[in-house]
Amino acid sequence: MHLESFINHYILIKKQKPANVNDLLDYATACYIDEELSPREYRCLLNDLDKKGSKKPDYIVGDVYTPVHMLS
Repeated sequence: MHLESFINHYILIKKQKPANVNDLLDYATACYIDEELSPREYRCLLNDLDKKGSKKPDYIVGDVYTPVHMLS
């Protein structure tokens, strides 16, 4: 699925435009988990969204702030 088609799908389902690329990233992840996107489609969308500046959130684990890249 191309990014433009995915944005149109987002608008159709959510009844609003995405506020930013991170909204699209979250929605793409939810669609992948719900098996609405194939692994290939998901990877392509992640690549396109990354090029547009999307970022995964940082997490707080217990009392310690942990950037996502340090969780692995």
